[in-house]
Amino acid sequence: INTYLAKASAAGTTIFMSAGDNGAFDTTSELNVNFAASSPHTIAVGGTTLVVSKEGQVKNETAWGNEETYNMAQAGHQQTIFATGGGFSDNFSKLKYQHNTTETYNQFSKTTKSPVPHDSLSKLGIPDVSANAAASTGYVTSVHNNVWQLNYGTSLSTPLWAALFARCNQKFGDNLAKYI
Repeated sequence: INTYLAKASAAGTTIFMSAGDNGAFDTTSELNVNFAASSPHTIAVGGTTLVVSKEGQVKNETAWGNEETYNMAQAGHQQTIFATGGGFSDNFSKLKYQHNTTETYNQFSKTTKSPVPHDSLSKLGIPDVSANAAASTGYVTSVHNNVWQLNYGTSLSTPLWAALFARCNQKFGDNLAKYI
């Protein structure tokens, strides 16, 4: 599959992939990332949570998931976690643009109880970009028969980024992904 992703990317196709909705453990007892989001030939899209005031103004945006979801995973409840996927690939080396970010993370992780092994910091980190994906601040969408419902997850943040890139590519007449 990665060969096809590389060919598509070389041909100018921008491919967005969801980083997943089950946290960094992704329903397992080990840290892992989803393929094909972990391919260097895709743009991995994660999820965030919006902190909204009573007036409806966005005050802050944080990663979707928190210490509670991490503790649930540690306690063996991986199947019930809803949080952004992300972490470091076992198979692909990090790209040049990630050097400063992984160094910052490395310094931070030394001061916390981070479960990420330090040798993984030479690997590709995902997600590349993120957007609102939490159920508490999700999207109201019309599904069928004009029934409106609240939806959430990286299955919604991923097409949001794809649409944004498509509009930007159209506006600027170029494939902006080649600059990432």
